[in-house]
Amino acid sequence: MKNPLKEEVLLKGDSKYRSFFTPLIKDCSLCVIGVNMPTLKRLAKEYSLEYVKDFYDSDFFELRYLFFASNLLNLKTHEDQFSFIDKYSSFIVTWAISDSLPQYIKKKVFKDDFPLFSSFVKSQNAYLRRVFYIFLRYYLDSRYQFYNYLKDELDRVSYLALAWLLADIYPIDKEYVFLFLKDKNQLLLKETKNKICSSNKVSLNLKEQMKAYYLSSLG
Repeated sequence: MKNPLKEEVLLKGDSKYRSFFTPLIKDCSLCVIGVNMPTLKRLAKEYSLEYVKDFYDSDFFELRYLFFASNLLNLKTHEDQFSFIDKYSSFIVTWAISDSLPQYIKKKVFKDDFPLFSSFVKSQNAYLRRVFYIFLRYYLDSRYQFYNYLKDELDRVSYLALAWLLADIYPIDKEYVFLFLKDKNQLLLKETKNKICSSNKVSLNLKEQMKAYYLSSLG
């Protein structure tokens, strides 16, 4: 039996968009049909779960994205949503899926949500740890409650997300970022410096201080 959602996705594939998007997800081996994000988000809302149930291990990025988006849209509680992410985390194989997940958690309340995803940071799956750091960017007002959970990351997938988080924290708690980065791996330090220096949320003075810290850390 044909799946109307899959058929529609295949029909909406655009070669130019496929050529543009494919290099962006070179962190995985998924094939790209060439359907843009606004269209995927619309389809996730229009089709019921029965049409995505077999997409979790699809070789196509768009179908796997729809599996996560549609399920998260339909799950009623945050507990169910985070449990779903944990259960299917082995099928999150690219940043384009991991980084999209927070938008489907509608109302973010740290004290309610953090106990549901704090265990992600202990996972052997770098993409699930990445999800942990991506979510924390939405809870900066509660940063003192999650500082103890941050740790050095050696996997590029996860340390890039941690660097983004540290860059977000830096303008409001520079001293913590300096303290945290002490004795951490040089790749994390370099990425954090790069993200801070390219951020439009960080003043020129703070950027210069980060550059000076980076150079002093290199010895």
